[in-house]
Amino acid sequence: INAEYGGRKTEAGNNSHRETEINMASKFLQASKFRNVLGTPFKREEWYVDLNTSTSASADVQQMLAVSAKHIAVLWNSAGNGTVGVFPLSAIGKRTREIPLLQAHSSTLYDMQFSRFDDDLLATTGDDATIRLWKLSDWSAPTAAEVTLSSHAKRVTVARFHPTAANVLASSSEDQTVKMFDIGTGQDRLSLSLADSATSLSWSFDGSLLAVTTKDRKQLLVTDPRANQIVLQGEGHQGVKPSRVVWLGELPLLATTGFSKTRDREFALWDTRNLSKRLFTTVVDSSTGVLVPIYDPDSKLLFLSGKGDNTVRPYEIIAENKPPSALPVVTSDVQQRDVAALPKHAVDTTETEITRLFRLSANSVVPVRFSVPRKSKAQFPADLYPLTPGTEPALQASQWFSGENKPPVLINLNPSQRSAPSSSSSSSSTSTSSSSSSSSSYSSAANSTSTPTGGSASSSLASSSNQSTSTPEYVPKEVKVVRSSKYRHIVGKGTKKEQCFENFRLDASAATPNLIKSNGTLFAVPWTGAGGRLAVLPVNRPGRLPDSPGLLECGSTLGDFDLNPFVSDIVATASEDGHVKIFKVPADLMTLKKNETNPVIDFAAHNRKVNTANFHPLASNVLVTTASDGTLKVWDVSASPSSASFTVQNAFADAVQSLSFDYNGSSVITASRDRILKFIDLRSSQVSGQVEGHQGPKGIRVTSLGNSNRFLSTGFSKGSDREFKIWDYRSLSSGPLSTTAVDIASGILVPLYDADTNVVYFVGRGDTSILYYEVVDSEAFSLSSFPSGKDPIIDVALLPKSVCNVQSVEIDRLLKLSTVNVEPVSFSVPRNRMEFFQDDVFPPTPDLSKPVLSASQWLSGKTVDPPLISLQPPGMQPLSAAPTIAKEKKYKFDPTKEEKEVDFKDAIFNRVSRLAIKEDENTVKPKTDEDFDDDDWK
Repeated sequence: INAEYGGRKTEAGNNSHRETEINMASKFLQASKFRNVLGTPFKREEWYVDLNTSTSASADVQQMLAVSAKHIAVLWNSAGNGTVGVFPLSAIGKRTREIPLLQAHSSTLYDMQFSRFDDDLLATTGDDATIRLWKLSDWSAPTAAEVTLSSHAKRVTVARFHPTAANVLASSSEDQTVKMFDIGTGQDRLSLSLADSATSLSWSFDGSLLAVTTKDRKQLLVTDPRANQIVLQGEGHQGVKPSRVVWLGELPLLATTGFSKTRDREFALWDTRNLSKRLFTTVVDSSTGVLVPIYDPDSKLLFLSGKGDNTVRPYEIIAENKPPSALPVVTSDVQQRDVAALPKHAVDTTETEITRLFRLSANSVVPVRFSVPRKSKAQFPADLYPLTPGTEPALQASQWFSGENKPPVLINLNPSQRSAPSSSSSSSSTSTSSSSSSSSSYSSAANSTSTPTGGSASSSLASSSNQSTSTPEYVPKEVKVVRSSKYRHIVGKGTKKEQCFENFRLDASAATPNLIKSNGTLFAVPWTGAGGRLAVLPVNRPGRLPDSPGLLECGSTLGDFDLNPFVSDIVATASEDGHVKIFKVPADLMTLKKNETNPVIDFAAHNRKVNTANFHPLASNVLVTTASDGTLKVWDVSASPSSASFTVQNAFADAVQSLSFDYNGSSVITASRDRILKFIDLRSSQVSGQVEGHQGPKGIRVTSLGNSNRFLSTGFSKGSDREFKIWDYRSLSSGPLSTTAVDIASGILVPLYDADTNVVYFVGRGDTSILYYEVVDSEAFSLSSFPSGKDPIIDVALLPKSVCNVQSVEIDRLLKLSTVNVEPVSFSVPRNRMEFFQDDVFPPTPDLSKPVLSASQWLSGKTVDPPLISLQPPGMQPLSAAPTIAKEKKYKFDPTKEEKEVDFKDAIFNRVSRLAIKEDENTVKPKTDEDFDDDDWK
């Protein structure tokens, strides 16, 4: 068998040095050049981020990640789990555009691999019993496969391109066959029947033999596909999970990974000439993830990395009679879902890079460079880079199927001696050279590497101030006071220290639009520390917080957060990595010893940082997000969404700073950093209107003004005065209905509007008082202010109307966040007859405690105004129905003469009587005999 199948024919001058190297390695183990190989993850700015990778945990999925010298393909998170996200290898850093999605299969995708001879050709296998070949290009995904191979009867689990022959593909299926395809003609030329389904395939160095591991029988096979026979077989790993196999280049060795009967992870080395027993077995650990083996034949390094691990374990295979030598383990804080290697011809030789691995995580791909340290990198280290297989096939498919064998065509990685550079752009020229020798159009193709540059046309928003050549001096409006208002005597009242939330470690630097939010039951505040921490506390449990409370941790810098208005313990977080996570808050979160890091739902909402995330105020499980990629998306988060229900593309030229729903939740008003206000219909995905809001350079905040078709924005004037404006949704281009100057402080004003009383509260970061105004039609009138103490205010949150104490005529309750605590602040209206329900102060209010619509109803286009309820407590009579009190006159005017005389006499008499009584009380009477006891005489 060794003479017939293991022998290798080498071309003169190409491979002789390899045989010498193998022989010398066994004698001089200490002279290994790779014993000091160093694994270094790339910097975060060189990662591939903002990805939404598949959450599939199936051990049967062979590869979730594939890498060529030009492209990266990742298994995307989708409903059928058959979608692939593809993007250029050069697209590092945050996403500047949407990831092209390849709808590869209608159901689960099990394997994918790039061709060695064409960096644009990707093969995928799926549960639909097909193999599909896709031709990729930069930043676009094909809508149809170039070739579809459907000879298998059941799901196709593995597909592997031939290492030396063009257009030859091996595949295995659960129909217990291994087939050889000529993808140039789309036909299966050979089929080998097995007694079991295969879990892994690996070609020999020259492609004459194929190694196979089986599923149920736990066997390791060496097969000759063209002879349609099993050459050798042995007992593989006996664990319940699938095993993997890789042929170790020119060495007569196989490496397998799997599990023992005791569920320990292990890998073994086998002699390809005798599979009756293992040469060496190494127990790795007792983790549960399937170990993925990747072998570099040039350096003879074997890399093992398990799914779910955060480590890569390199081993050096010195020779067939020597045990593998363990090298330093590379660890990371990123848990991986799969790992793949860059083709050897694309490594960076100027950095003495031996291998580059790519580790797939939940939302990113992390490159890891394995290099050999050298003092000088000025010259090409020829001893580290022997001749290596290139991108030109040695055989055509017809030649291989006719029985020919040839070793791979080797190339020199020395840039000065290569016909094409080793960068990813070289694949175009090398593929073109192979095209002339290939009879099939799929072996190579001319590549166009031009990348379109994205651009957005900026709209010019004219205003009267821009058209004027001279700017008049800004004159603030005179503050008006409504004397007839029921709310002109609003009184603010803080709470005692024991009713506050103390021992806060607020992350005041968090770049969230709001630093405190509440749904009436819980409130949330960003917490200092890495990982996007959020403290969530019950509103009704004040006091001193633990020094190390349990927190929600989203894993990335927090962009925004919101609390579900209908399910009190559901919190959504949006982060810098583009992910939105839905957490269910444990009842005892604050007393837990560790943070809650496992969300109920986790999905990649955007390609870049998510700036706002807001639950719909009326529809259940509807979430609206905006991000730095310029999009607005509407999500149904009742289950982990694979795509947004509605998307407004290129909605914003800059990051959104504030978002507010209109009265019935059909539209939103947004304010972005470029000072543009936009009114957007969510379900039509249309921008209904836009206008420049404020001319000052600082941020803008917006809030809807109830059921009035108006909204309010706060910002700064050109002279840096704080101001707010009232707008009409329907006529934004006409300008604001009114503009009110507030003061000259520097903190951004946060508006909180109470639709029942038309009172709006303003507070700026760093202020020491809360201002409140009453909005009447299109005008706003100052009422008063509440001094909050010496500690500066950071932010405030308005609690739902249902928490107010109606008996005390409390119209609003706020949570005031400072640098040291959270203090409830109550605002009430002084009244005399407080035993009655003040129905003139408490009109029917929208019931926001339960959803009006389900997510599906709202997404289908249904719009309903919120129902109104009365806040009147049971048994409390309304003031409007209370009996009228007859008022007695304090003074009588124009009395008659007789009345005057009677009143005068009565007054004299009453005065004399009072004097007489007073004199009697003060007179000391002498004691008589009756006043003394008998003992006193003694």
